[in-house]
Amino acid sequence: MAQTLVELIGGKKDVVTEYLANRPTLQVITRQKRIKAEIIFKDGERRIFPCRAENREKAVVEVLHFVDCMERQTGQTIVWSFLGEKEYYIGSKSPVKQKQSIRTRLFDYFFGLDD
Repeated sequence: MAQTLVELIGGKKDVVTEYLANRPTLQVITRQKRIKAEIIFKDGERRIFPCRAENREKAVVEVLHFVDCMERQTGQTIVWSFLGEKEYYIGSKSPVKQKQSIRTRLFDYFFGLDD
């Protein structure tokens, strides 16, 4: 094998070739897709809210905080769901499924009589 100029003159090893021979392998870090929520206003307008969280539990907290702020600003109840799911939630107070039929609640939400 050929010797480098550094090895011939000083008897030292070449740092670069030694590092390249013994370098660690690279690890590939993969990230999960971020969770997105669909926000539906009473007039039918839909907005997509991208969560910063990558797991569902933290995303629920983040979406509930956002929905709560939007309800305070607009003065109306907001329907929301996570993209790709068929479960819809109404408001920021009850993120769990209700015993009442969601179809009945959505019908009342969009077509109910305003007091």
